[in-house]
Amino acid sequence: SEDEPLKTIARALINIASVSDHPNTIHIAEGTCSPSLTNEKFPLNWRSYISLDGMSKDNTILDADHLSSIFYTSLEIERNYSIRNLTFQNSANKSTISLNQPRNAILENLMLKNNNVDGCAALTISSISSTLTDSTNIYLSNIEIIDNVGRLGAAFGVIEDLTAENLLIKNNTPDYTSDTILGGGLLIGGHYQYPDRHNFKIINSEITYNVNAMWEWPNGASAIHIGKRTNVDIINCTIGNNVSEEGDGAAIVLDGYDVDVNIVNSILYGDDPQ
Repeated sequence: SEDEPLKTIARALINIASVSDHPNTIHIAEGTCSPSLTNEKFPLNWRSYISLDGMSKDNTILDADHLSSIFYTSLEIERNYSIRNLTFQNSANKSTISLNQPRNAILENLMLKNNNVDGCAALTISSISSTLTDSTNIYLSNIEIIDNVGRLGAAFGVIEDLTAENLLIKNNTPDYTSDTILGGGLLIGGHYQYPDRHNFKIINSEITYNVNAMWEWPNGASAIHIGKRTNVDIINCTIGNNVSEEGDGAAIVLDGYDVDVNIVNSILYGDDPQ
């Protein structure tokens, strides 16, 4: 309760019930939860029908102290959960947030900043899409992915329906000390077995000042890399000042077959190369 709170999110996650007809929420007060300050145990392995809600994105912070990732779902059956009003920072080694086959998931009012994710993306949402039933879907709103070091700002792969509004993917750079030197803003991918099944909408978003250091085409996408068998709508977006350092890339790269991309009322400027 608010009067007698548990000390860590990990303890609350163990104690709370995961029940389809009675979803629950773990509320986080203002302040910083970290291994050093509150003995928090990261990463958090999330479960269905449980949501995580901070007081505000600016004042409720999950800080991994550069020791680990912060949040993930390990099973393809997890569903009906949300994450709201939090900052995730100073994670290491793997994706800061990694969601596997989300179903009816919501991410809202989040910031991911100053994470070192090595060969991963700060935010990874992926699926193997092994069945044609019980589709994967997720909604994102007001997500800032800024000042991270690693492979990508965000990676959205093999999801059947993903809508993202008001994304800010900015100033994400490669880790030049890693064996996986890539970089770039956003990766969107489909599955070779399933045509016309993977639908992505990126709306009212900004992808700027990201750097890609990959020298082989087609991996040199500084802003958005779009893979095979995907339907992508980019609407009312600003894409600018992204850089492919080796000169063989582009701001937006379409990689593969059966790619349907619609760019509507959007601005591309200052990308090098264009």
